[in-house]
Amino acid sequence: MSVLGSNNCSQFYDNVIRELSLIVNNEKIISHDNPVLALEIKLYYVMKSAKYNSGQKDEILKQMINERTKTLEHKVTELIKEYAQVYQKLYQKPLDLQYAYISILKKVKYFVQERYGDRLNIIRNFYCRYLECGQWVELVDDIIAESQRRMQAAFFTKEQQ
Repeated sequence: MSVLGSNNCSQFYDNVIRELSLIVNNEKIISHDNPVLALEIKLYYVMKSAKYNSGQKDEILKQMINERTKTLEHKVTELIKEYAQVYQKLYQKPLDLQYAYISILKKVKYFVQERYGDRLNIIRNFYCRYLECGQWVELVDDIIAESQRRMQAAFFTKEQQ
């Protein structure tokens, strides 16, 4: 169970940790490779540092959240490109990216709203990007598997002739 906050921290920090801990605990995240847990741990160490005052730490936290969000946005962009390329090759027609992107965004935002409501404010965008990234990874994996199945089927069909 994640309880990294402490009483001698800023209200901003307490709110961020509360939101991250809520996600970590609800989703039962235990992998340090997970961006949500990794962010929570990094924020904890920033707050434990004696190098900065409380205001500086809050600014560092905001910057870290923004940077992690942008990193996830970049990863999503790369996944979308990969998905579109494989889709084009597999189905010989372009993907309606706008429809695919909007449907994933709606799914993610609906999930976050249903699961957390107004309890996520500061890290809502970060968490939505994290979930969006997961959805695109799943789609890329699925379409690559479908492509491989089709290639194997075509190979076996040629081999039998």
